[in-house]
Amino acid sequence: MPEPRRVPVPASGTDDRPVLEVRDLTVTFLPPKRRPITVVDGLSLDLHAGRAHALVGESGSGKSVSMRALMGLLPQARVTGSATLRGDAVGDAELVGMPASSMRSVRGARIGMIFQNAMDAMNPTLTVETQLCEPLLWHGLCDREEASRRAVEALRAVGIPEPERRVKMYPFQLSGGMRQRVMIAMATIVKPEIVIADEPTTALDVTVQLQILDLLNDLKKQGMAIVMITHDLGVARYFCDDISVLYSGQIVEQGTIDEVLDGPLHPYTEGLRGSVLELGDDSPLHTIPGQPPDPSAAPRGCRFAPRCPLVEDRCLQPQPLIQVGDRTARCWKATDRG
Repeated sequence: MPEPRRVPVPASGTDDRPVLEVRDLTVTFLPPKRRPITVVDGLSLDLHAGRAHALVGESGSGKSVSMRALMGLLPQARVTGSATLRGDAVGDAELVGMPASSMRSVRGARIGMIFQNAMDAMNPTLTVETQLCEPLLWHGLCDREEASRRAVEALRAVGIPEPERRVKMYPFQLSGGMRQRVMIAMATIVKPEIVIADEPTTALDVTVQLQILDLLNDLKKQGMAIVMITHDLGVARYFCDDISVLYSGQIVEQGTIDEVLDGPLHPYTEGLRGSVLELGDDSPLHTIPGQPPDPSAAPRGCRFAPRCPLVEDRCLQPQPLIQVGDRTARCWKATDRG
């Protein structure tokens, strides 16, 4: 990835409240005839306008599940905690426990989502125009003629050439990069306050990845708060301002992107950083031995302890998040390493 760059945070007046404030979010699946399985355990984070927050971690760490739970897309799960969506004009809204009828007015209008695989997320039997018009018509923002005009403009805004022609196409007629651009247009056509991007650059070549990140950067400049779900630390460093590192459903480290990646406090974060190449870093690559724990049988103490090279007896006890300066880490050694 190119050298990281920072986008200035737009002035927000005197109100520095987060756009979304999540506290102790817990997601538990309830399989029939089996004990409940907690896959997200006490997640807390703040999203601010004009900033991007990375959720990183191995597959199964709870990144996508936590965000889908906030949007009410996990009806088969029990979701507890609090997620307060701030709104000056419409008032604050509590997402956890929100009735399905109310949640439908939030999705798209206030929170947009860019799904990981555009081909799977889009309806192959409907034209791009129909799928772009749907959120505008659903939320009653305009008539069909105006929606069609906005659909063309949305494609033009995400850099799709000949938008008047492409808007009449079906998803299978577009390249992977174009489909991902259409997904961005679908997620943002109603101008939501928050955009959740779930691995938006997966399976794209490096050039197209950069183009997609630049599009998202433009949204950030416009004041949108963005959640970037990714396993790619290069993408996180290039694009994001803040980061939460998840392991086995828990946040193990949280802070600004530079603080966390330049001086990790948790051994897992350090292991992640050592397992990827970064521009200008000629350090040897390392792997993290072992596998994440089964969520149905997570260790009582530090969940990373079975894989940690620094484990000691006290690590076998439940680990709190420890404040170190402006960031937190779920490790007894955090204060020593900070």
